[in-house]
Amino acid sequence: EDLLANSRLRKKALMQQLLTGKKRLPGFAGDSRTLALSEISDVIVSNVDKKSFEDEVSVRLCNYTDVYYNNTITSNMNFMQATASGAEIKKFSLKIGDVIITKDSETPGDIAVPALVSEDLGGVVCGYHLAIIRPDQKKVDSRFLNFLLSVPKTRYYFFTLATGATRFGLSIGSIQKAQFNLPPLLEQREISDILTVADEEIEALEQRISNLKLQKKAL
Repeated sequence: EDLLANSRLRKKALMQQLLTGKKRLPGFAGDSRTLALSEISDVIVSNVDKKSFEDEVSVRLCNYTDVYYNNTITSNMNFMQATASGAEIKKFSLKIGDVIITKDSETPGDIAVPALVSEDLGGVVCGYHLAIIRPDQKKVDSRFLNFLLSVPKTRYYFFTLATGATRFGLSIGSIQKAQFNLPPLLEQREISDILTVADEEIEALEQRISNLKLQKKAL
């Protein structure tokens, strides 16, 4: 558990240094650019709900909790069954490299929680209360953008823009206007590799702790 706590602190420090531009990786130069999300990606707000209708096509639906509780969206997840029209399937089917964020929530602190579609999902459709951010791969690395959206500064930015009384939400315009400081694409990928390794280390330690707890319970 101490190893896990240290790994989480190390990842947090790496994110604060590498994602904010405070520290550059060796061998990289060139100015970073500040760009709005609309300049580096398409933002698509889904309206596909959980209901099923006889005249629609059966689909697997990625819903709010799938995004909220996971850093990545993978094909082995247990997606719920629903239906969607042909137009909705075409518009809201998820692609590898998409970043999904929670667009609406009961509390503003749960707004804009990101998750990365890390593999081909075979036709899974994005559900209601979510927004798809589809990066331009020539301008921004998908993993890098996912990490950027998870830092406290970004989360606070969207927190301040969430509007509502009993339910809070973001407009598509407020999502598109969010600005990010981007180093060159190759450096983005290198930073993403470093932070992905940190994530894998944390996941391995979490699994080890879980296994040890099960072993102790069995004993």
